[in-house]
Amino acid sequence: MASPLSEAEDLPPAGNHEGWDLQLDKNGVQIYTQDWPGSSFVAVKTVQIIQSSLSNIMGNFLDISAFPEWVKDMEHAELLEDFNEHKQRTIYMHMGLPWPLKDRDVIIQQTLAQDPVSYEVTLAEQKRVGLLAEKNGVIRIPSVNSEFVLTPLSEGGVRMIWQGHNEPGGFIPSFLVNWMIENIFYD
Repeated sequence: MASPLSEAEDLPPAGNHEGWDLQLDKNGVQIYTQDWPGSSFVAVKTVQIIQSSLSNIMGNFLDISAFPEWVKDMEHAELLEDFNEHKQRTIYMHMGLPWPLKDRDVIIQQTLAQDPVSYEVTLAEQKRVGLLAEKNGVIRIPSVNSEFVLTPLSEGGVRMIWQGHNEPGGFIPSFLVNWMIENIFYD
């Protein structure tokens, strides 16, 4: 039987910036890119300090219905399977993209882990396959491999690192996506 997860190349350790090219350092937000094996789309890493508690940030991650309020281009998100004994849940997300691009959707399995000493939280995401039929007029994203790493800081706030490599599917020129990364992820 095939795995319900898409095949994905391992992400590098989130705290290691070796091999990443800094594209933007503005208002406490750093955005990095690096080439990804076998893809014309680059991998992206963002780093920022959020002046909030870890529990407040996690509350936002757990409230799927609120994703459209803070995720760019998100039109709809819903829980398909709640957290199980392996600390995994499955969510559906639909992104509305401006013309001439077509909307995208994806089914993601999120795996939650927390270090018991540092309280650092990792939320890893991979595409889940075979759970819902594709919708007419919406392109199913073929590849998702990303993670959020949330580290509480002794001086207050939380360092958030998001890194990942995703393939958008359909026809979106990679040079255009790679060129727009700073604006997409900074906004």
